Amino acid sequence: YPYPGYNVCSSLGITETEYDPEIDVYPNPGSGVYTINGLKAADLVEIYDVNGKLIQSVIAATTVESIDISTKYKGIYFYRITNKKGEAARGKIILQ
Repeated sequence: YPYPGYNVCSSLGITETEYDPEIDVYPNPGSGVYTINGLKAADLVEIYDVNGKLIQSVIAATTVESIDISTKYKGIYFYRITNKKGEAARGKIILQ
């Protein structure tokens, strides 16, 4: 973001935080297929569009999962990863 503390997602109810150092989402930006590394089995991965609409959700079976949003419109999407303790990570992905 251009300014510290600036939060583009606040109107969506999704606050972007720093990446959890154990969670890596790549390639970002990308063409629609993203790899999420650092998950734990049973973590819930949710992808939202800029309007806050849930467009995909996956329950992790392993520490690495792939998501494919290549059929969606180019732009910014948001992810939220939740584990048994609650929210583990959130951030944005860019579909080019």
